[in-house]
Amino acid sequence: MWSLILSVLFFACGDKTEEKKAPPPPPSPVTAPPKEITSTTLATKWNDSLHQHDIKKYGALLADKVQYYTSTLSIEEATQKKQNALQKDPNYTQSIIGMVHEQKIGENGRRLRFQKQSTYKGKSSTVEAMVEFCKINGEWKLTKESDTATEKTVTTKNKKQFKRYRLNESIRVDLDGDGQQEVLSTATVQKRRGTEERMEEYLLLIENNNAASNLYTLQGWGDMLLKADLFLPDGRELFIHALAPMQGQCWLYQLKKWDLQGLQTIFESERCGFHEDNTREFITRNNEIFHLGIDSDRDTYLSTGIKTMQGSSQKTVFNNHSVCGLAISLPTHFTIQPVSLEDNNLDFCDYTVASLEDNIDGTVSSRNKARFEFSEIKELYDAALANSKLNIIERKQQQNWFVIRGIDPSSKNVVYWKRVVGENYISDMHLEYPQDDTDKPSPHLKKIATSFVSD
Repeated sequence: MWSLILSVLFFACGDKTEEKKAPPPPPSPVTAPPKEITSTTLATKWNDSLHQHDIKKYGALLADKVQYYTSTLSIEEATQKKQNALQKDPNYTQSIIGMVHEQKIGENGRRLRFQKQSTYKGKSSTVEAMVEFCKINGEWKLTKESDTATEKTVTTKNKKQFKRYRLNESIRVDLDGDGQQEVLSTATVQKRRGTEERMEEYLLLIENNNAASNLYTLQGWGDMLLKADLFLPDGRELFIHALAPMQGQCWLYQLKKWDLQGLQTIFESERCGFHEDNTREFITRNNEIFHLGIDSDRDTYLSTGIKTMQGSSQKTVFNNHSVCGLAISLPTHFTIQPVSLEDNNLDFCDYTVASLEDNIDGTVSSRNKARFEFSEIKELYDAALANSKLNIIERKQQQNWFVIRGIDPSSKNVVYWKRVVGENYISDMHLEYPQDDTDKPSPHLKKIATSFVSD
């Protein structure tokens, strides 16, 4: 901004003078919002700090509490443990192989999976690493460091501990919003009864489809887990923790969510006298959650101020299917059937996929890699483009897969083809839907295509 306004006098012929003001100052530059850091960058920062044996950089990435493989540690404990490990082999190296796969959990959480290759005391190994980052006070901090093998070990340990006690109940809820339901189970550990206190200690086990689990210890009396059929805008499903009355008849209903920092209560609603009927404690109206309360001395639903998923409180549930060299995640209303039981063997297989609701028909198939002659994915991609009879409207090739989408001249339908090159198989997914849906195909198509992988 200019601090002075300058005026200049111009003298023309005669005695008349004309005053002309200087042009207005230029507008202040607009500051662009900071660019969001990518998941690949986060994974690379974590990897480089360890590859370079830079404990200071590693510590700067950590949150105050870190789930470090099988233990929960403070930032000081985690950095010391890592430093001790690196000091055992000054020549330790590690690197990220291939892509970093991201799963967003809520607005401020990311779960990253990738292949990590490391060399420790002369021996090389490759594992699927898993790190989780949360945005805390505007900064991305690492809250969990693990790998697939460790997650399986922890899950086995949690299940073993859980099975020592009596199972109370189980519900299925999509806690992390990935389209696949986690199993929530409770088991009673200890009961205490007295004239002034009734207390029950129990375990809450959360199991997900990635062979991982979380185990929590809760306290209450006669508590219940209830499905709420409510979803946050980011896709995470909420559930109800109903706490039985300690005195009198008033139940406390806690609406809970889960993220990378654990279980959190986002709203509480009290009802005096538990009703064994169809009255719901929480409902959705106009994409907002309402709770059963009292207004003007009568029962009614009052706003909680919490927004829900746009359009509907109901969310599609996906099932995983692993068959003959391929894996795919499909909504429960999709069918998947073998073309012929006699033809499916270790060398190849073919399955039909269909949904009347989504107006989609197609096939998924796998062929042994030995059936193909190629040295890199680009050769298969170029050949597919050259031989395609589709009027192509989309094409894309990545490290081990490609996608071709186009209009079939004969049927006038859109054909979506994805081919994935795995370690042992090459798998193809062909899905077909009406041309009217070219711009807005099934809302599930992206998730289905992303889930399609080959062994």
